[in-house]
Amino acid sequence: SKIGSTFDINSTVTNSGTTVTAAYSTVQYHLSTSATSNSKTFLLGTSNVSPNFAGGASNVVTTAVNIPATLAPRIYYLWMTVDATNTEVETNENNNVLVGKEVELNFRTV
Repeated sequence: SKIGSTFDINSTVTNSGTTVTAAYSTVQYHLSTSATSNSKTFLLGTSNVSPNFAGGASNVVTTAVNIPATLAPRIYYLWMTVDATNTEVETNENNNVLVGKEVELNFRTV
């Protein structure tokens, strides 16, 4: 991807529980220089998954994000966090973070 460009992130969110969700759930997308830790990341964008999301159901979330011109060209990892604001009561809070593929950022050509 080019620094300064905009693109869509399409992700599938699954309610792995057995009950219907009661609240909106915030999905956050971050870029990190680490594939093993999402600390020291850059927030790319957020989306919401609507309430009344049935147990076992999946929902596709599309989020338009912009890669700021201030990021250095290098390899980053795309991280996704569901229920990032902890609004949903869950029996398992350990399955809300996923690291995606490598994203190589380079300079935008004008």
